[in-house]
Amino acid sequence: MLTFPLQLLFLGAILSTNYLYRHEAKHDAVAPFFKLCKGTSFVTLTYLLSGGSYRLLTSHLIKIESPIHLYFIAGLLSLLVSLLSSFLLRLAPLERKYLLPISLLLAVSTFPNLTAFSTGPLGYSFIYAGQYLIYTFAFWAWRDRQKITPLLPFLNGLPLDILTLLLFQLSFSFLNGVFFGKIF
Repeated sequence: MLTFPLQLLFLGAILSTNYLYRHEAKHDAVAPFFKLCKGTSFVTLTYLLSGGSYRLLTSHLIKIESPIHLYFIAGLLSLLVSLLSSFLLRLAPLERKYLLPISLLLAVSTFPNLTAFSTGPLGYSFIYAGQYLIYTFAFWAWRDRQKITPLLPFLNGLPLDILTLLLFQLSFSFLNGVFFGKIF
């Protein structure tokens, strides 16, 4: 599966998505959760499209053995698909500015490791896309709940957010052991 630094990149994309829409919620009249749904579905859609094109490109068209080239191709395909999709869906420039790097983080953290598994052409891409959706929405709900609970001031913010996402990752890794026979 993913190594720990790549898991941190994956969780960083979730943190970035939530912080982007939390920051916009203070300045915008539109419901922030609906904007989060729109942004998360955009990132998931571009992730799946660029994952399919990455899988097609690396398994059938080009044979690349160097890991650095795999990361480069993953990032390049993700940026191209995300940029094209953002123009087709007419995203606002501010959303485009922040959602393109989030798509890049997701792609670079997961795509080069997908070639090592034999679960169909897009099996793990769908799993990671689903994980991204579930984590993002669960983290949003947790942050809303956190607003009304009394916490110590030094725990608020990024340390507690990272700890919460690592606990999400730990709990879902045990589900991976139940369904696929491997833990972590």
